Amino acid sequence: MLVILDGIHRVSKGDELRMPGFAGELSDRQIATLGNYLTRSFGNSAATVSANQVKELRLRPASVGS
Repeated sequence: MLVILDGIHRVSKGDELRMPGFAGELSDRQIATLGNYLTRSFGNSAATVSANQVKELRLRPASVGS
């Protein structure tokens, strides 16, 4: 969820990886829905995240490296 909220910028072996954050464009419910879809499709099918959990993540300081 943090990458969806804050985005990511990484450099490895000279290659650069960037993804913008969507905290300003998507609601808590939309972030949770997207995160659940991605996690269930490509990760742990039993994992879930709620809109309330996303709301709590928004309250913490931004991640380093975003």
